[in-house]
Amino acid sequence: MSRWEWLKNRFIALVWRVDTPVLLVINATPNECIDLIKTASKPSVSRLHHRNLFADGRRYHLEPTKDGFTMTTTSKIWWQYRRRTAFSAVMDGVFSPFGDTLFRLRLETHIRLFYLIDIFLLPAFMTSLLVYTPWHPLVIAGLCAILLGLSWSGHRFNVALEANEMVWFVRTALVDYLAEVEQLAVSNPQVMTLDQDFEREWERFYNTQRQSSITDK
Repeated sequence: MSRWEWLKNRFIALVWRVDTPVLLVINATPNECIDLIKTASKPSVSRLHHRNLFADGRRYHLEPTKDGFTMTTTSKIWWQYRRRTAFSAVMDGVFSPFGDTLFRLRLETHIRLFYLIDIFLLPAFMTSLLVYTPWHPLVIAGLCAILLGLSWSGHRFNVALEANEMVWFVRTALVDYLAEVEQLAVSNPQVMTLDQDFEREWERFYNTQRQSSITDK
């Protein structure tokens, strides 16, 4: 991998993408999963056990795509009548076959482009005022850095919160169809991270175990 590719991947991971992708193995077809998620996104007295998903007036918005769906979430603004927050995170769900009867659902969340730009708006405005103050340049630079850091932290926290809420919602909606996959021990050197290619790593693990069993015999 070239240095440019490495820098690009790091930029995407740190700025654009929110955390690592989440991988679910589903014992249902993509169309069935989307129907279940759509149904669960509508509050109902028949599903009071899901009421925690809608705390603080939270709602989930689903848009089917060619390979899966796109989801956003908003919540109620209590001091403004009939107003809702603007979404800051966008979650892409992509289905792919996994064996004969199972499907793999990859959930990957990224920050909304305008919300990413919004991180720099207030610090930039305050910087344009601070540069005209008679303070030492180091003090001005420090204050500008603090403002940018606070804005960055606040925005990223909100994005991470929305991403967590959407992942929790999808898992809850599909809980009856989640396939159980044997978990590897933490000490096992073949433990996989979610941002690796699952099938390639699983094949390598399988071949390693098979060769070990042949050697033992």
